[in-house]
Amino acid sequence: MPATRATTIQQRQEMAQLSAQGQTYQAIAVQIGVSVWTARKWIRQAKRGGLAALVSVWGRPATGSLSEFDPLVRYVALRLKCQHPTWGAAYIVKKMSTRPCLKDKALPEATPVWRYWRSFGDRLWPKRRPAAAPWPAAGVVHDVWQMDAKESVPVAGVGVVSVNPARDEFGRASRATDRQADQP
Repeated sequence: MPATRATTIQQRQEMAQLSAQGQTYQAIAVQIGVSVWTARKWIRQAKRGGLAALVSVWGRPATGSLSEFDPLVRYVALRLKCQHPTWGAAYIVKKMSTRPCLKDKALPEATPVWRYWRSFGDRLWPKRRPAAAPWPAAGVVHDVWQMDAKESVPVAGVGVVSVNPARDEFGRASRATDRQADQP
């Protein structure tokens, strides 16, 4: 905690103006009612960045994916992902480039957008269906058969036929039954 009270924006601006008039740090500190070190700090800050630099910035600097981009860019990237969960980052960046509200804003590449989405955890990704259970393996011969019906297959010299090959999963035996389609 600071040992003294914080200075106001008006006090800081007044220190910068008095310094521009040629007064010393000591004289300014006595006139405003702050320490010499405080006066020197804010006068130097004003010389470096102008009057806009006299505003205190609290908290940690922004970090993470898309932190250096406009908040509107982050909002649009997140909103498009929520509206279209199956769209990828590259496609959403492409769609963002056509938005009139983002016309004069810098847009990110696809990878930082993807990283930004990943910071939300699993909330943005569509739920996956559970994997289907595999068919039970055949334990004995002729227990499980695999069939593949093929209809209206043209066979040279015979005509159009329907073939129903069946295969025994356990014994690897195959059997095909056929029926001519053009006969009653």
